[in-house]
Formats: sequence, C-alpha cells, structure tokens
Amino acid sequence: MKKRTTMIGFVMMMCFMIVLAGCSTSKNEVKSAQIMSVVNSKENLQENALYHFDNGKLDVYLTFSPFENPNTDPSDSDYDKKLDETIKNLNKEFPNEDIKKDNFDNKVEKSFKNVTVSIDSEKKKVTISGKGITKEFTISDSNEKRLVDNLGNEYELTYSK
Repeated sequence: MKKRTTMIGFVMMMCFMIVLAGCSTSKNEVKSAQIMSVVNSKENLQENALYHFDNGKLDVYLTFSPFENPNTDPSDSDYDKKLDETIKNLNKEFPNEDIKKDNFDNKVEKSFKNVTVSIDSEKKKVTISGKGITKEFTISDSNEKRLVDNLGNEYELTYSK
C-alpha cells in the first residue's frame, strides 16, 4: 500500500511537471531562423545584415557603407558620429571583440556555436544570445515578421520551431 501511494505521488508530480513544461509561454526558442535587413536607418552606416541561425549555429553577415551618397566626404563630422555609434553598437553586439576606428572593417562575417534565438511575443522581443554575441530586436506592432533593432534598422524574420 505504501509503495502504491509513493508511486501515485511520483506519477502525479511528474504529470504536474509535464503540464508546467507544456504550458504555452510567451517566450519560445526556435530551431532555425533568418533575420535579414530590409530597411536601413539613415542614422548609421549599416548597409546590409543577415543573421542565419540553424540548430544552435549562427552565421552573421554585416556590411557598412562609408558614404551616405556618392557625393559625401567621409571626413565629415556627421560621418565620424555615425562611425562612433556603429563601433559602439558592434562592441555591444559582439562583447568579446574590441573594435576601434583603426581596425574597423566595412564587412563583418562571424560564426557562433551554442547560440539561442528566443521569441518573446508578450514582450515583443527577439533575442539572439550566446558566447560572443548578444542582439535584441523589437517586434513591430503591425507585423510579427518585422523586427527593428536599437539603431532603427528594420528586418524581416522567418523561423521554424
């Protein structure tokens, strides 16, 4: 009788844990995702961006333009402000890097392992996190497939769970 009571208690506890784990939460990790820039803010130098995530592996491709238009001189103080902001943002996104003006490259290609991509529909956030990378996007109010980063760049999100 005591074994039966213990067994029933164990089964009930396991069922409770399964129900808790299975309850729908607003934050979900995805299996694969692609986040691609579609509209770039004129306030920074980013030209193109692609974050390709598949089963814990993330490939990042970023390009930056030194010119707003062909007639712009990159020695303008406005350019310097945008470059400083771009470098500051890259160092925040890639915390293990130490990017400075003298080693800034207009092309970034990086790969990471053991990365997670989480979608929190309640907080309207998409987060990429792992050793060496941290990036957060805000989900648009009008379209759940449209994301915006802290610099005002817009992205298109496709993913599978």
